[in-house]
Amino acid sequence: MASVAFQGISLQLPPHLPRARPRWWEARGGLRQGRLGLDVLHELDAPPAVTGIAGLAFPCSLPRPFLEFLDIVGSRKEELRALAARTPSRLFHDARAFASRTPRGRKQPRRTADESESALERRRLARFAASLPLLRRTATPPWDEADPPYGFEVDPPALLKALDLPATGLTGSSAGAIEQRARILAALAEGRLGAPLDLAGRDLAVASPGALEAVCAACAAAWVDASGTKPPPGPVEAWIPLP
Repeated sequence: MASVAFQGISLQLPPHLPRARPRWWEARGGLRQGRLGLDVLHELDAPPAVTGIAGLAFPCSLPRPFLEFLDIVGSRKEELRALAARTPSRLFHDARAFASRTPRGRKQPRRTADESESALERRRLARFAASLPLLRRTATPPWDEADPPYGFEVDPPALLKALDLPATGLTGSSAGAIEQRARILAALAEGRLGAPLDLAGRDLAVASPGALEAVCAACAAAWVDASGTKPPPGPVEAWIPLP
């Protein structure tokens, strides 16, 4: 089994039930002989511990204009502390208030020009609210002080688009969606994003969009490690120290 060095973590909520209990997918593994071996791919009912470099396939911050509207400025840790004091209901209320007072065309700002959709879009805002327990959680020592665990946001649709792979129509159980997910995994296995991928539980990633997101995020984490601070194709949010 490969040493644990990389993780991909995806948070899933039913689009029509933004306040449902979230489910988490984790892909975990390491590099061996130039290949990325993801030996663990499973679904969890709580956020997993971060034990290496983690690609987080959900929003990890909110657009700057919205934070300024809430009078929240400072470091990421200070922002998360202020946002953690708000309930999901309060965050949704704040987003509606922001939109009602913002000129048309700027009601749903994106954090980067290439972001697939605004982090204030209802589904993404719900995923951000559900991710707060992980983003604000205090990690438990020991870890290597020279190389502590950390994460960064991966925007899977933008990442896949940059790799010239299907970026839409990936959810659901239709034959077309399943074929698209299988095509993405085949490209990652061939090394489309850095090291060629050896994946345990490939059938899970074909069957579940959440599992596929976690795999993409783990591949991005391996890319970042191999290239220093160079991000993978597509937008990547700022580094997120954990804790």
